[in-house]
Amino acid sequence: METSESSAGVRAPDRLNAVCHYVVYGPGAMPRVEVCLATGSDGIDATWTPGELRMHTQHEDGSRTFTAQYRLQGRLLIDNFPMERVR
Repeated sequence: METSESSAGVRAPDRLNAVCHYVVYGPGAMPRVEVCLATGSDGIDATWTPGELRMHTQHEDGSRTFTAQYRLQGRLLIDNFPMERVR
């Protein structure tokens, strides 16, 4: 596996740096979304929470990762979600 060196001098596998496309939303431009925080063992029961999309990334393999901010129990949280947990 090939590696590349980051600005911090840390060597990382190239596959970690293999990002095709990403979009970062600025303040006031973040689309409203709902994120799934938990699913039942059957995959049907879900806890969806409103939030705002901060960024999305499309990877070389076609998968997407979404970074969203949301409020839970009065705290502002930011987390990454796979595409099936964002609507």
